[in-house]
Amino acid sequence: MNDYKKTCDQTRLHLRKQKHLSFSKSELSQLPRPAALDLLRFRHNALPEINFSEIDLSTTFCKYPVSAPFFISCMSGGIEEAKTLNRRLASTAQAHGIALGLGSLKVLLRDPSVSDSFDVRAVAPAIPIFGNIGATYLAVENGCEKLLQVIDDLRLDGCFVHLNPMQEIFQSNGTLNWRGVTLAIEKFIKLSPCPVVVKEVGHSISVEVAERLLDVGVEYIDVAARGGTSWIKVESSVSEQEHSRRIAEPFDDWGDDIVQSLTELRLLDKKLALFASGGIRNGLDVAKCIALGAANVGAAYPFLSAAMSGEKALYDEINIWKQQLRIAMFGVGVTSVGALSKVPLIE
Repeated sequence: MNDYKKTCDQTRLHLRKQKHLSFSKSELSQLPRPAALDLLRFRHNALPEINFSEIDLSTTFCKYPVSAPFFISCMSGGIEEAKTLNRRLASTAQAHGIALGLGSLKVLLRDPSVSDSFDVRAVAPAIPIFGNIGATYLAVENGCEKLLQVIDDLRLDGCFVHLNPMQEIFQSNGTLNWRGVTLAIEKFIKLSPCPVVVKEVGHSISVEVAERLLDVGVEYIDVAARGGTSWIKVESSVSEQEHSRRIAEPFDDWGDDIVQSLTELRLLDKKLALFASGGIRNGLDVAKCIALGAANVGAAYPFLSAAMSGEKALYDEINIWKQQLRIAMFGVGVTSVGALSKVPLIE
């Protein structure tokens, strides 16, 4: 009976992951771009006194060297379609020298047979690849230890731990007991030999929550603000119950936007490295987030859309973002990401 229940649970999880990926490819999963980000502008430098060819996008991602300050954010895994997608994302990230986040490892922790959809190290041997897990999993018995074993097996360089209470509440059989999660994050950080990034999934992280995370040893926070993929929309859309969709509707745009989040969080402890995601759509957005205090900038939907058209389309999309970022840096007269972080923005 227990084996039967386990099989049923795995089947339901696989089906949900398939629905997630299918709906995430649709523009219907997306919220409008953050208006506040569009309102911010760089002051034009008409006499830059730099050579465009000397502009250097290289930086670090959790102390690992990368060619640019943006990365492919966490998407999917655990289903057949994700196997091809993750390899395409990984090989293209490798070609460009940027970091990659995998989808939630929860499905793999429940069903080890799907490990090949996450195992991409062979096609991306020299870039930072990070796993991803819901924070509540860390609070289950031996959750931290099991996750660390998977990270080691997949030869990953670190892990995103996502905070997603508003997604869980609209998810069928979602985890609604969040007691003990802060302590579980603290335990995981102490046990983990590799970097841990705590992120939201599209609703932002407040100053108050960031301070609590700092208190338990968190060094990297991805604000993952409102403005990109709405996981409330995703969960309510894949639900088979009409009343669930009606309940979710007013919450589609829940949370703070990326400008508000970065503006508030950048004033915290200087030891905290901020990542930015949530509605990032081009290299100019990346430049603005760097100027707002982000060390790295993540995006999922634009790269997912490109990847669905093939590896060349994804390669070209990343190349476009790099060129847009270089042009923004030329326009303000800086040659390094560090110098860009000191350039003021105006409204």
